[in-house]
Amino acid sequence: MNRGLRYGSEVLLGLALGFFYYVFMIQVPKSAFLNPIFLDYQLVAYFGIPLVFLSFLFVYSHFKLYAFVSFAAIIGSYVWFGTELVR
Repeated sequence: MNRGLRYGSEVLLGLALGFFYYVFMIQVPKSAFLNPIFLDYQLVAYFGIPLVFLSFLFVYSHFKLYAFVSFAAIIGSYVWFGTELVR
């Protein structure tokens, strides 16, 4: 596969995973319908989902350093948006 296409697909994958993580970890706790389910599995969600994302990036990504950077961007955006919403 062309290197540019590979980088582009990994950027899109990182953005999609980051968006899913943002929606699941920030928007779901605000939902009245999903909040009881989320609170029961909160510990699993906070630690399990990042590990699943990281393992998926490691399996998919040919560039391991790029997988670390993508995952750091996902977690960094989550922490940034999470702290902004708390203030």
